[in-house]
Amino acid sequence: MKEKTKKLKPQVYAAEKKKSCKGLIILSSFIAFFAALLTALILLRKSDVFTEFMVTRVSRGILMIMGKTSSALPFSAYELFLYLIGAAIISCLTVITVLLLKKRWAKSLSLVLAVILTALVFANIYFVSAGYSYNRYEEYHPVLNPELSKAQTVAVAEYFIDDFNTLAKSFVRDEKGTIIPPYDNVELSYRLQQEFFRLSGFDINPYTPRCKTIVSSRIMSEMHIRGVFFAPFGEPNVNSLVPPAEMPFTMAHEMAHAKGIMREDDADNTALYVTLTSDDPYIRYSAYNEYIFSMLSAVLKWDNIEKAKGEDMAYWKLRDKISPLITREWQNSVDHWSRYYRLSSFLRKINDFYLKLMGQGEGVNAYIPPATGEESKTVTDPGGNPVTDPGGKPVTVTVPKYNSPQQIFFQAYVESRGSLPQKAE
Repeated sequence: MKEKTKKLKPQVYAAEKKKSCKGLIILSSFIAFFAALLTALILLRKSDVFTEFMVTRVSRGILMIMGKTSSALPFSAYELFLYLIGAAIISCLTVITVLLLKKRWAKSLSLVLAVILTALVFANIYFVSAGYSYNRYEEYHPVLNPELSKAQTVAVAEYFIDDFNTLAKSFVRDEKGTIIPPYDNVELSYRLQQEFFRLSGFDINPYTPRCKTIVSSRIMSEMHIRGVFFAPFGEPNVNSLVPPAEMPFTMAHEMAHAKGIMREDDADNTALYVTLTSDDPYIRYSAYNEYIFSMLSAVLKWDNIEKAKGEDMAYWKLRDKISPLITREWQNSVDHWSRYYRLSSFLRKINDFYLKLMGQGEGVNAYIPPATGEESKTVTDPGGNPVTDPGGKPVTVTVPKYNSPQQIFFQAYVESRGSLPQKAE
């Protein structure tokens, strides 16, 4: 019996080696295929026609189906996925280490290739569900870009500051001066779902999924992450430790991603429109908390154009009107986030790399609203004809070039008041 076994060993070894080599070849072939597929998908995003097809026919379907599925779950599918991925990575590293120690090179290489293949498959799925939307430039909400005088711009800003101050007085606050939310995050998510119905006329995902709060929010806070959207699950998530005044806007931003609005500036602008035009005091207060200075910067641009200084600056007059309740809340927010710093710098670099990889060239700077520009306009008479100087040249004036958030404020003003402030005669 012993002799027979010895004779079979080389045959068994050869068979196992052949089988192992075959398995490695198959894994390598799949890796090559999915790597080539991912490369092709990335290159094809340069085609506007193909991008539009993928966004409206493929990505949107994934977001809708997975969004409805994840909304039915009482927990965050994304958070559970992260736990499972973490456990899988630890398990794989442990098994690979054991195999290497036992000098089972083929088995360890096979497992490494399997991990690479899994990562590539996931990368393809993620890019199909999210990647093309980063290369789509559309209007996702109403905007208004009017020609206003300085007095009109000041009147619009003053209206919103007065509303901000009024809202600030209406909330119950804790001993530090931070507002106490009038309802919980589950109710907030439901109310924001209703708010997004107002965008039904725009070419976006018609379904708005429920937003979940992350249990491990302390880790998110250390990374200075307020929210996250995971496209393959169609699920928006928020950090439960986000200060109350920031929560509605944060949630609206992640829900905008779930509508297929992936570019960060577009998601911010959509969240601003949805929250700023809301009838809900808590939701609207959050819009002011995030963006009131964008409206004030339009006034500051007028001050700069007119070379106003000191007490003549309308900006500072409006800035000083903001209630101490609000400035106290802003300071509380600064104090809150200053407690978390251990991972924020590292994650900022990762997010910057991710956004640039997906096609948003400005990276994390996409979260910063563009500065108010300026442009020259030809002066016209009441009949619309250009006014000329004695030499026959058209008379021009320098006026602000309003950015997207400011245009949203003008739109919100018209929706609330019916029309823009009248020009002084």
